Amino acid sequence: MANKKKQFDQEFKQNAVNYCLTHPELSRKECAKNLGIGDSTLYRWKQEAKANNNQA
Repeated sequence: MANKKKQFDQEFKQNAVNYCLTHPELSRKECAKNLGIGDSTLYRWKQEAKANNNQA
């Protein structure tokens, strides 16, 4: 059985980054869990957004 990689659209990525930024009381790991994505995925999206003027 092959693993199928989840595909997220640009809007979801931007909303995930915004969610993390607007909830500073939550750790990145907690934000990722609430969104149903991996911590490393959210980290990468945040890094990309940081390098791109907060646009995921």
